[in-house]
Amino acid sequence: MEVKKTDNNKSKLIIIAVLLVALIAGVFFLVKTHGNPDVNDQPAAEAEDDVLKGDPLETPAGELIIPEAWSDYVETEDTSADGGYSKSFYMTVGGKKVLLYELIMGENGNGYELGSVPDKDGGRTKVWLNINVIDKDESWSDDEYEEVNTIQSGVNELIDQIYQMDGFRKPEE
Repeated sequence: MEVKKTDNNKSKLIIIAVLLVALIAGVFFLVKTHGNPDVNDQPAAEAEDDVLKGDPLETPAGELIIPEAWSDYVETEDTSADGGYSKSFYMTVGGKKVLLYELIMGENGNGYELGSVPDKDGGRTKVWLNINVIDKDESWSDDEYEEVNTIQSGVNELIDQIYQMDGFRKPEE
């Protein structure tokens, strides 16, 4: 009977050793792939480069970049009035021009006040975003409606650029 007990103990030791080696290998893999700043930073840097490729949009506070991925979908229209700055962003769906949002700079904006930034003359200008939920037109397919909402959510890329402008300030409360 002693022989069988020793064989069972050896089997258990081998299983424990294999599990221990697998655990150490797993930890090593995680540290190597997730603990290395070069590995983690690379996708973020590529994503940032993708966002910054595109058409320039001149504003009173400097240049913003309209993401290249929007070029087939979004058109801008200068809707400035009364000395203020306003750009409207549209998408055509099913032959219908749909307002996605409007970026406004100046004292007399409407919508959500994002904050203020220095303008080209050294003063401050308020930045506004006029955006609303887009109701699904009955002629649109579900895919078209999803595409409209996806493209509209791209406004976050422009908002991020505004937040990154030198001298950006949140709205005073």
